[in-house]
Amino acid sequence: MSFVAGSGLPEASPRGAVLNRETRVPAANAKSGYLPALDGWRAIAILAVMFVHDPEIHRLGPLSTRPLHVFGWAGVDLFFAISGILICSRLLEEERSRGAISLRGFYVRRAFRILPAAYAFLFGYLLLCLTGQLVFDFTGWAAAILMVRNFFGFIPPPKIYTDHFWSLSVEEHFYLLLPGLLVLVRRHRALLLAVLAVTGCLWSMWLIPGWKNDGVLIWRTDMRLHSLLFPALLAVILFQPAARDLFRRWLHPAVALALFAGFYFLFHRFGPDQSIRQIVIPICFPLIVASTMLHPQSLLGRALEFTPLRFVGRLSYSLYLWQQIFVIRTGGPIGAGLAHLQVFPLNYLAPFGCAIASYYLLEKRLIRAGHRLAPPATPGHPGL
Repeated sequence: MSFVAGSGLPEASPRGAVLNRETRVPAANAKSGYLPALDGWRAIAILAVMFVHDPEIHRLGPLSTRPLHVFGWAGVDLFFAISGILICSRLLEEERSRGAISLRGFYVRRAFRILPAAYAFLFGYLLLCLTGQLVFDFTGWAAAILMVRNFFGFIPPPKIYTDHFWSLSVEEHFYLLLPGLLVLVRRHRALLLAVLAVTGCLWSMWLIPGWKNDGVLIWRTDMRLHSLLFPALLAVILFQPAARDLFRRWLHPAVALALFAGFYFLFHRFGPDQSIRQIVIPICFPLIVASTMLHPQSLLGRALEFTPLRFVGRLSYSLYLWQQIFVIRTGGPIGAGLAHLQVFPLNYLAPFGCAIASYYLLEKRLIRAGHRLAPPATPGHPGL
């Protein structure tokens, strides 16, 4: 039994047989558990977020950032799809290889991965406020530190700089829920996750008519958790050999994209408000991501392994943190020393500079420290 690199999904093959072209991965990647296509997806997600926050539409000949400017709000949902599949797959792989899921190990690795970069950003934001560059918002700052920012809603300019912690808060709450569920429930996991995901979806659609008058509702964990539970459900299903073989046979990236386009059209034309974000995307985005994991040699899979995309994908977490200061639609009054960094092209160069410093000086070191304290079943990127 071998594994599709980085997915946590076992790859059935006769003993001694060579994997076919659709599932063959480089030996280094197989050893490290790293799947390059996921970095490609992360790059698309963070670029979508940055362009939707950008007040300008940029053009280069016939090319334009307008599609990402219009639909970039889905970048966070793409992050949710990636996280739900990957985190659940890694937990299942640990259980298979070691016989049990270590909650301590999982939370140690997550804490070393998520918290240092997040708190470094919040400290940097505080310094900028103390020096008069930004307007300080104590409520949003404190809520971001505690990872409950999504229960405080959108805070308008000029106190906008911690708003993006809403999605990090939702993911942290998912990390608190999923491992415990997998430890407590060994049988019928797919059924449990399906019930929770469908219930969350129906709950959000029931409450959503009032979201326009409620700055908190659309960000709350109970309104968005199903966007992570559906991907986790798909990971549990794909971990079964028979189901995986069926999905590999039929779920080619072209099929997954066609399904998304078809459902998008139907729900856009006939569905209730917000049905695309609350139903279509949480179900279809994980299928699209999984299709490239199952078919890494497809055209889309190879495109996602484009080296510059993978580089941006590795920086995506820090980019998501720091872009909020520089790439903004309307940030309100800011200090003169920072104003020029919020104008193109410096509003893109500045967050990339901060993200590179954060990744290489802070994140990589602490990820390695977390891996030493709690070695994972699949170490991740070989560069770590």
